[in-house]
Amino acid sequence: DARLVATAARAVVDLANDDAELLPWALVGLSAGALVVLELYDELRRLLGGVSATNPLRVERALAKLAAVVLAGRAPVVVAASEDAATSPTLSPAPPAIPSDEEILRVYALADAATLASAAFREIGLPRLRSDLAADARAERRVALALRRQRPFFSSSKKHDDGA
Repeated sequence: DARLVATAARAVVDLANDDAELLPWALVGLSAGALVVLELYDELRRLLGGVSATNPLRVERALAKLAAVVLAGRAPVVVAASEDAATSPTLSPAPPAIPSDEEILRVYALADAATLASAAFREIGLPRLRSDLAADARAERRVALALRRQRPFFSSSKKHDDGA
């Protein structure tokens, strides 16, 4: 929720300003966590704009040490060119791709064969995994739309690889 993201952003600013020897830091998000990272980054940028009681100079000091924003997921999410991030900020009308039960068992259900074959796993474990993957798919879609909105704020690591 927005209050938790705002609280986390203020905590990042406070930590960065309380430690004069703060090392460079990164925001890292995996799957649905990528959405949280983007929301935190948005909130830090909002604070930098001076739209709150937080001193923008303190935010600037914190962001000066931000070395990277790393987002990872199952696969890149492609958003159709016709979709507008401003008018479609969460989900497109098409349902997100969720792996089949066979793929879930083969790739995501890290358990031994006996567990995977059990009735308990089929009745409890598999539906929970399916639900988690559906939530991840929705978050991945929102990340793709957010990245389209924020493209000027993100750059490829390629420029660092070639020494530029």
